[in-house]
Amino acid sequence: MKKLVSKLAILTIMTALLLNTNIYATEVTPTAISASEITEVKFASPDNVTVAVNGQALSFDEVEKPYLKNGSTMIPLRKTVEALGAYKVNWYADLKTASFIYNGNRYEVPAKKEAEVKNGKTFIPIRFITEKMGVKVTWQQENYTVAIEKPHEAEIQYTKDGRPIRTTNLPKNAKDFPFILKDVENAMYEKTNIHLNRTAKELYETDVWVKQQGNLDLWAKKANDNLNLRLNIDYNNMPTDFAKKLKETYLDDRADDNSVVYAAIKDYVNWVKKNKIRIKAIEIRTEPTIVFDDFGMMCMRSFVKFQIISSDTDKNILCSEKNISLKNGYYEGYVDNYLVTNVMGSNGSELLLSKMNYNDISNQVKFIK
Repeated sequence: MKKLVSKLAILTIMTALLLNTNIYATEVTPTAISASEITEVKFASPDNVTVAVNGQALSFDEVEKPYLKNGSTMIPLRKTVEALGAYKVNWYADLKTASFIYNGNRYEVPAKKEAEVKNGKTFIPIRFITEKMGVKVTWQQENYTVAIEKPHEAEIQYTKDGRPIRTTNLPKNAKDFPFILKDVENAMYEKTNIHLNRTAKELYETDVWVKQQGNLDLWAKKANDNLNLRLNIDYNNMPTDFAKKLKETYLDDRADDNSVVYAAIKDYVNWVKKNKIRIKAIEIRTEPTIVFDDFGMMCMRSFVKFQIISSDTDKNILCSEKNISLKNGYYEGYVDNYLVTNVMGSNGSELLLSKMNYNDISNQVKFIK
């Protein structure tokens, strides 16, 4: 009798194990979950979480591996958003903020609120992907995978110089441009022009200077050179050739050192030293394809972000003829650079920045912090 009971007990245990095995073998269908649900996911093996975009698993270095923090899965920002099609991923160390451009929008991710820096890499919670970028995310329990679904798009077209063209979420004034680029945000396109004579599209179609190969990149470099000089100022370390270099970026009335422009810049250098002005550029990005005719002058747009570190005055901090007050802190904005020439029969390569009051920065930026 005892032997019979033992055999029955063993049979019962084996049957239970087999049933349990079948339970774990059942196929699990991935389902979409909300951002709030994502933050509560508890992974049994968080060290082995996979992140996949459209079924393609992303490869992470040891320092890039996703991890859990307060119940939320943290994923590496750069590799993830670039896999989704983001551009110009930056990290602003001073501001402890990451930024990138995705589908016409420019995103900023503050470390204290959204992101976290770990092992020199920036991580973001999954909820940022769903809440801010509007991308669908599913959790696949059977293989510990965060599955991100990248929106389908038609075959990407490119400009002549190989830049990808965007066809979704276009700026309101898209008709004014020959194409809209994936790596340029809508806000940069949409800034209002008060005296718009010819749009970028019209210039691309009819203007011989714009059609001249290399001119657009050359003008962008000249604008960048000017902004780099004006937005990197330190009263303790003003280069002896600063005035000369800045003068060379402007169209001047005279070639010698007796010009009005040169005198104004030298006065500014003395002003910087007297008022202990320090300015640091964080980002300067001039877009050569955003070019237009404004007031009969060629104009090209830049995005700038900078910090006024210190100053004993709130006037003429940015080397301008306009006396607009600025306080210490961080600023950003879209700046229009006006370029002109006095060379008859020019092919456009001689274009330089117009006089300083046309290229003022202070009235085109906003205080952010």
